[in-house]
Amino acid sequence: MNAFEYAAPRTLDEALAVLREHGDEARVIAGGTALVTMMRQRLVRPSYLVSLREIPGLDRIEAANGGVRIGALVTHREVETSPLVRERIPVLAETFHRVASVRIRHMATVGGALAHADPNQDPPVTLIALGARVEIRGAGGRRELPVELFFRDYYESSPEPGEVVIAVVVPQFPAASGAAYVKFLPRTAGSAAYKREMAAVMAGRALTQAWDAARASVRGTR
Repeated sequence: MNAFEYAAPRTLDEALAVLREHGDEARVIAGGTALVTMMRQRLVRPSYLVSLREIPGLDRIEAANGGVRIGALVTHREVETSPLVRERIPVLAETFHRVASVRIRHMATVGGALAHADPNQDPPVTLIALGARVEIRGAGGRRELPVELFFRDYYESSPEPGEVVIAVVVPQFPAASGAAYVKFLPRTAGSAAYKREMAAVMAGRALTQAWDAARASVRGTR
């Protein structure tokens, strides 16, 4: 692992200023489960690490217009066990429960994992099916992207240098609908594709159930 400097700003504006100052030489670190491994393998060699751990507000799970807003520093384990998530969007808690081991889930953050853009992750497929959006903050202000547009390629996400992921917003679950996450682990190169297809199937089932319920309601009022 190469030598690097480490900064732990206490505000988001301070973190953005450090990122602007050091440009491409700086990398944001949250849980560190992916970045530290890549640094040990010398796949990335940042000369400056900017930790988000001391910034308040990024570790919250909050109600948002019937859905939930998940801060970038929320861990996978916190999503899995959140009473609010389990009440409003139980399939999301179920999905995060399937990620790696408990030890990893206690460390890996929602924002960091999304920014890492590993195609074999579990949460993105469910987030896409649910219509979730990623909040990104930079010097130019805040912007949002649907999760499906957040990823550019394998291990490549949309935040530009000087930008950070601050939250994921998952909208309210449709009335009279349901969803489930089923994880297949075929020992093939196409395992990520299987996960995406399964999430799409479950989303389709949720939409079908909602449509059937709406039609039955209309017939009942005639």
